Amino acid sequence: MADHAWVHELFAKFDRGDIEGWASYLSEDAAFRMGSGVSVSGPHGAKQVIHAILTLARDVRHDLLDVWQTPQGVVVRGELTLNRIKDGRRITLPFCNVFDVKEQRIQRYLSHLDPSPIFG
Repeated sequence: MADHAWVHELFAKFDRGDIEGWASYLSEDAAFRMGSGVSVSGPHGAKQVIHAILTLARDVRHDLLDVWQTPQGVVVRGELTLNRIKDGRRITLPFCNVFDVKEQRIQRYLSHLDPSPIFG
């Protein structure tokens, strides 16, 4: 996964609502954590977290500002913009995701973002 096109595809799938396609980038034993939440295991656990978030938001868009290669994988910095379902308010949240990659799959997915405005 040396070329970063896959990173853009990963987020494009998420933004289109293709959570199955998004989760296909995770290894079966992947650890996924959002913000200071608990880590969940595998694509199934990650999809549960994302589906819970998507019950609160629509019109999700990730703007990737930087993508850096590391010896272990990739770091992505960007902004997440969405509409909250409860009041229609449009919010933008900065994020930084760290992906540890092994055998062309994300083995550890750390999404550093404060999700509290989504719930607010």
